Amino acid sequence: MTAQGAVADGVTDNTSAIQAALNAARTAGGGTVRFPAAAQSYRTGPLTVYAGTRFLVEAGAVVQALPFGTYPNSRTSPAHFITVYTGATHVEFSGGGRIDGDGEAWWAAYEAGQISGRPRLVQVNRADTVRFTGLTFTNSPMFHLAFSATNNVTIDGITITTPADAPNSDGLDPAGQHYLIKNCAISVGDDNIAVKPGSVFCGDITITNCAFGTGHGVSIGGQTNVGLDGMLVDQCTFTGTTTGVRMKADATQGGPVQNVTYSNLTMTDVRYPFVFYSYYAAVGSPGSTSGSNQTTPAKVANWNATPPHPLTATTIPTWRHITLSNITATDAWGYSVIWGLPLAEALIEDVTLHNVRVNGTVGLEVFNAQNVRFTGSTEFAVPAGGNALVTYNALTITRQPQDLTAVPGGTAIFTVGAAGGGGINATPLRYQWLAAGVPLTDGPRANGTVVSGATTATLTLSGVGEADRGVYAAQVSTALDTYNAGVTALVPANTAVTNTSEGATLTLGVRPTASLVNMSVRAQTGTGEATLIVGFVVSGYGKPVLVRTVGPTLRTQFQLATALPDPELALYHDGLVVAANDNWVTFPDQPALAAATTRTWAFGLDAGSADAALLATAGDGNYSVMVGGKGGSGVVLAEVYDADPTVGARLCNLSVRGQAGSGEAMLTAGFVVGGSGTKRLLVRGIGPGLSRWISSYLVDPQLKVFRQSDHAVIAENLDWGRAATAPEITAAFAATGAFGLADGSKDAVVVLSLPPDSYTVQVSGTGEGMSGVALVEVYELP
Repeated sequence: MTAQGAVADGVTDNTSAIQAALNAARTAGGGTVRFPAAAQSYRTGPLTVYAGTRFLVEAGAVVQALPFGTYPNSRTSPAHFITVYTGATHVEFSGGGRIDGDGEAWWAAYEAGQISGRPRLVQVNRADTVRFTGLTFTNSPMFHLAFSATNNVTIDGITITTPADAPNSDGLDPAGQHYLIKNCAISVGDDNIAVKPGSVFCGDITITNCAFGTGHGVSIGGQTNVGLDGMLVDQCTFTGTTTGVRMKADATQGGPVQNVTYSNLTMTDVRYPFVFYSYYAAVGSPGSTSGSNQTTPAKVANWNATPPHPLTATTIPTWRHITLSNITATDAWGYSVIWGLPLAEALIEDVTLHNVRVNGTVGLEVFNAQNVRFTGSTEFAVPAGGNALVTYNALTITRQPQDLTAVPGGTAIFTVGAAGGGGINATPLRYQWLAAGVPLTDGPRANGTVVSGATTATLTLSGVGEADRGVYAAQVSTALDTYNAGVTALVPANTAVTNTSEGATLTLGVRPTASLVNMSVRAQTGTGEATLIVGFVVSGYGKPVLVRTVGPTLRTQFQLATALPDPELALYHDGLVVAANDNWVTFPDQPALAAATTRTWAFGLDAGSADAALLATAGDGNYSVMVGGKGGSGVVLAEVYDADPTVGARLCNLSVRGQAGSGEAMLTAGFVVGGSGTKRLLVRGIGPGLSRWISSYLVDPQLKVFRQSDHAVIAENLDWGRAATAPEITAAFAATGAFGLADGSKDAVVVLSLPPDSYTVQVSGTGEGMSGVALVEVYELP
C-alpha cells in the first residue's frame, strides 16, 4: 500500500489510496492488496472489496478505522468499515496483522443516546467462497464480521477481541450455508457467534476447535423465521462466557431450527451453560435463579394461560432434533433452560443430553417440551436442597434403564426416571414397560417368570429364565398444554405425548459365587480431613445398592445416647453428586426402599426418623458416600448393601475413611461375604499411605480381622512389609489396582480367603493416645 501513497502514521486518512488499490484489483480481475508491517496504523474510512481480491494485512500491520467524528457520517448513517461487494466471489482476508474499528468513542456515543447507527467492521453480502485466516479483528463499533446470504465461507485461525462491555459487539454473524469456523479465539461484549436465519436459510455450519471468552456464547437467532437445518459445534472451550450455547427467538419471530449438535465442549465459569428458548423478548434473558424477576415459572405459566395473540404458524419458532454430547460445565451459577411455547406446533422436542455434566448452584429448567432425555452419565450436580431439574408442562426421561445380567431363577429390576406434568391441563405420568416392543402386564409369563411394576417406573422380573433374555424399554406418557395458533380464540387444550426410553438388555449369567455384599461402619462424624467417607467399586452395570446413614434409630433401638441426631448422605460418582438424602421418608420410591431393606436383612428404621437412606442403581466405577449431619455431631452408622446379589454386576471393593484411635476410639468396620464357596480378599488398614493426601493420618495402624459368628481373630498385621507374606501382598496390590505402599511403611495389610459370613475389621493406633485418620479397604482378589 505504501506504493499507492498510503501512510502508516496513525493519523493520515488513507481512504482514497486504499480504495484506489482495491479498484485496481477489481479492474484486473483480482489481485492482492498488501499492508506491510509498520510502527503506526493505516487509518482509513469505509472501503469496498471486490471479487478475486486478497486483502493481506501482514504481521505487524494495523488497518484502523478513522476516529469517531472524522469517520464519514459518524452521527447519521455511517457506511460499514469494510464491505465485500454484493455478489463477489473468491475473496480472502489473511495475514498476521490486525483490523481495528477504534470503537470506544462509538460505544460511548451510542450509550449516551447521541447516535443510533454504527458501522460493522466487515460486512459480506450475498457473496460466495470467502475466506478469513490468521487476522485479528478488534474494537468494532458494532458487529465484527457479519454476513448476509453468503455461502461457502471458511474462517480459520482468527482472533476477535473487544471489551466485555462493548454494546452489540458480536464476533461472527454467519447467515447462509456451508460455513467452516475453526481454530478461532473470540472474546467480545455480545454473541461470540450468532448464526442468523432470520432472513436467509442457514445450514451445514461447523464450528470447531474454538476458544470463547467473554461474550454471550454461540447463538442461533434471535430471529429464525427462514430456518436452519444442520449445525455442529464441536471441540470448543468457553471460559467466563455469559452463556455457552444458545438458541433464541420469540413467538412472532421464529421458524424451524433442527438437527443441531453440540459435542465435546468444556465450559468454565459460564453462567448459563445452554439456553434454548422461545421467549427472547417476551420473558427476557434467564436469571441466575428460578424465581428472579426475569424467569419465574409463574411468568411462563401465565404466558401458557394467555399466550400473545394473534399468532401465525409461519412465525412460530420450532426447535427439534438437538443433541448435547460430552459436555462439562463447572461453576455454573444460572439455570440452563429448555423453554418452548405451549402450542402444538412449538413444543421443543427431541432433545438428547448425553454425558452432559453440569456442576453449579442450580440445574436445568424444562418448560413446554417433549421427548427430552438424559443418557449416559448426564448429571446436574447442585448443592443439597438445590434444584437440579425444574419442569413445567414438559416430559423428560431423566434416567435410562441399565443393562442387567441376572442368574437363572434370580431377579431383574429395571428402573426409568422421568419428570413432567405441571401444566394447566397436564396429566400424571403413565408408564408402560415393553419387552422386545411388546407391552408387559403384571403377573406370570408363559415361562413362569413373574412380572410386577409393568405400569410403574420400576419393572421387576422374578424367577427369570432363558425366555426373558432381550431388550426392555419404558414408554412414559402424559398430556401437555397446547393451544392452536390457527384459531381466533386460544382455548386451552392438551396433547398426548409419549417418550420411549433407551432399550436395556437382559442377559443371563451363572449363580453367584462368594462375593462382597455389605459394608458398614460405626464412627464419630468429623469435619475436614476427618469427614467420614464410605467408598465402593462396582464391576459391571445395573447393580442396585442400598445406602444408609443411621443416627436417631441407634438412639432408640440400641440405646446409643451419643448418636448423631440428623445424619445426611451424598452419593458421589466421579466427583459429582448422583444421589442424596436427608430424611429417609422423603425418598421418592418408598416401596422399592422397603423391599431392598427386607431383601438385605437390614434392620428397620424408626417411622418418621431423621435417618437417611436411598436406593440407587450403580454402574461400573468408583463411588463414595460422604456422611454429614445437621444439628450437632455424634456417632453414626454408615452402611452400603448389595441390594440384589442375583444381578451379575458386583461390589468388588469396599472402603471407609475415618478417625481411628485406641480402645473405644478404634475404627471399626463390618463386611459380609455372601454366596457360596470362598472369596480371597485383600484387607488393608492404611495410615502413612495417606500422607500424600492428608497430614493428620494415623502414624502406626494395627489391623485385626474378626469372624462375627464366634468373635475369633482370624488375621492381624502390624507393619505389612515385615510379614512373611509381603511378596503375596505386593502382588495383590497389582491384581486389584490398589494404590501402592512404600516399602517399610507402617501400614497394615493381610491377604486371606473367607467363606460366606459376617466379619469385622478393626484399625487402631499402637501407642497410648495415638490417633489419626485411617482408611480401611476390602478388595476382592481374582
